[in-house]
Amino acid sequence: MDSSETVPLECRCKRCGTPVTVLLPADVWREPVLREAHRANSFCAPCLEAKRRGEEARKRALAEEARRAELAATYRERRKLSKIDDYWLPFDDGHPKANRALRDWMSSRAADRSVLLSGESGLGKTRVLTAFAERALATKSVVYRTAADLCDELGAAFRRKEEWGLCLLESIKRADLLVIDDLGKEAMSDSRVMRLWQLVDARYAASVQQLAGRVPRYGRQVWISSNWPAGQLIERMGRVNAEPILRRLLDIADIWRG
Repeated sequence: MDSSETVPLECRCKRCGTPVTVLLPADVWREPVLREAHRANSFCAPCLEAKRRGEEARKRALAEEARRAELAATYRERRKLSKIDDYWLPFDDGHPKANRALRDWMSSRAADRSVLLSGESGLGKTRVLTAFAERALATKSVVYRTAADLCDELGAAFRRKEEWGLCLLESIKRADLLVIDDLGKEAMSDSRVMRLWQLVDARYAASVQQLAGRVPRYGRQVWISSNWPAGQLIERMGRVNAEPILRRLLDIADIWRG
């Protein structure tokens, strides 16, 4: 018997007991120990696929466990980089500005959805956003800024050195969650709106990639608050530049109108 030939071996699926025929190389078949090892560890096609999926699920679970452990170890540094404490406001059900309806609305979306909160000042949007962003920090990297501060920070980095600006832009894109508070509160130049477009477009692309079953390069979630509805935001920020941003947001975000 040529060693390049294959020999059929009758087995039973290790998982379900279905008869299975396995083709072994002749030199493997001639070794009783190897032959019996194959006989004892053979799977039918459906069980083999189920086994593969189970192994992939276990790998993902282990990777997620390792990621969470790393996040826990770096919590203080990530909280500092998020700058959430610069904007944090307490959320207490007994506080007169506690918007419990908005809190309940966010509760069902905070885990994995993008949101756009619009409504007049005083509705407690920032209190709710900081409360949920603080919770997210336990398992995610977070960047929290007002729209004005975010644009100022990026503008200053680019003015100092192009590479610094690109590096900062990349780090913000990679954050698991980006929170932009008070969008439209201040006048926006074309360059500032373009920076926002780059950030929102990266979130949009990541959302589309995830829906297609691909692993996104950048973070997907974005939470944005504004005192104005979409139509007025476009007028305040300039129709040519702002309209594409709002279109992207409306495609990926759940909308709350106060």
